[in-house]
Amino acid sequence: MRSCGLFLLTLLFLSSNACAVTLAEVESGLSGFDVLRSSYRQTRHVAGLSAPLEASGNLLMTRENGLAWMQEKPFQVSYVFTDDSLIENSPGVPKKLTKKADKPQLFQVANLFTTIFSGDKKLLKEYFELQFITQDNDLWKIILVPKNSRLKKFFKSVQLQGSQLVEIVTVYEASGNKTVINFYNMTTGPTLLSDEEKSYFQN
Repeated sequence: MRSCGLFLLTLLFLSSNACAVTLAEVESGLSGFDVLRSSYRQTRHVAGLSAPLEASGNLLMTRENGLAWMQEKPFQVSYVFTDDSLIENSPGVPKKLTKKADKPQLFQVANLFTTIFSGDKKLLKEYFELQFITQDNDLWKIILVPKNSRLKKFFKSVQLQGSQLVEIVTVYEASGNKTVINFYNMTTGPTLLSDEEKSYFQN
């Protein structure tokens, strides 16, 4: 499914303090919203290619419905994860539905994404060695190194950098490639979804 696995390694953190923040403050901020909307720009550096692969689009994540990752460029495609299914959709092509039982490893990655969204540090630490680094004033960095052998097949580590909201996510893949994702225009409201947004989660 193209680079869907990489898309889902997009890990989002929210900080609640303009001073030198702590991991506890970051965790506390994560539990403060039910809906997250954002635009993104992704650059993937692949060994052997003279130029990086670039993509951009939007995402929507809600506690109630799941995660919708919508790529706009270089071509349109969306990946929508609910509790038990993945919906892949491209213009002019029938929706493709994949059940959790058929792709458990892919759903494990998606579950980690929503675990971070919910601020469940205890569960996160079951999967990762976690290093939290404070930088100047409100800047911070989080480095995640997978413990799980399945996750190690996807990547070596994930690095997050941000201030009040995450600004950069860097994924170091097990293959030696690297993906950098920049987030912008992030909002946590309105909490009610539009009719169009609700349709993303319908099979």
